[in-house]
Amino acid sequence: MKNSRGQALTEFIIVVPILIFIIMAIIDFGNITIKKMRLENSLDTIVSLYQNQDFKTIHDLTISDDFSFSYTKNQNISTIVLTKNVKIFTPFLNLIFGENYLVETSRTVYEK
Repeated sequence: MKNSRGQALTEFIIVVPILIFIIMAIIDFGNITIKKMRLENSLDTIVSLYQNQDFKTIHDLTISDDFSFSYTKNQNISTIVLTKNVKIFTPFLNLIFGENYLVETSRTVYEK
């Protein structure tokens, strides 16, 4: 029976970097998903404050939660947009998405 330690070590050296890359990519995608869900939750609050014309509280929330707020108004329809940058840590994945990935969520509101 031949010694198979060398073969196992070679397979280990080939497979481990790929597994580490996959795990890091899963963590990055999870981080993006969590940031998107938090932004969606913040959007509910921002829309409520926007309808009450409470821009000071909106400004305070954007600073404390570190996201950008913008809106456009066209007659009776307003579109509210929240954006946030998420840093990508996985090597080579940041070459595809860039160093920062922009998460954006928006809502259209009809004003009476």
